Amino acid sequence: MSVTLDRGALDSLRVLETPDNPFLKNLINTYLSTSEKIVQDLVTAARSGDLKSMGEIAHSLKSSSASLGAIRLSEMCFELEKIGRGNLQNNDYANLADEAQKEFSAVKIELQKELK
Repeated sequence: MSVTLDRGALDSLRVLETPDNPFLKNLINTYLSTSEKIVQDLVTAARSGDLKSMGEIAHSLKSSSASLGAIRLSEMCFELEKIGRGNLQNNDYANLADEAQKEFSAVKIELQKELK
């Protein structure tokens, strides 16, 4: 499995940086510091069968992941969100949440490289 990290998304955010405002680095730091718990909450909700919470949590992670170029993670969150809303039948949601957690770990490594 390869991590889909759209460098173009990162580049479009990088142009907003100035010497006084490391915008992209601040955004990455905020994402990494908040998303770890969100991903864990997503997995917990999925494993416990709380589909409503799973969908809400996936929704909150979907856009922030996409904005930083974590396209595959965002797509997984979109699928989990649809399952949580009852718009998609998929009984394998706990495994999908586990896969999203693995994808987040890989995305985290790639984003941490951007901070160096």
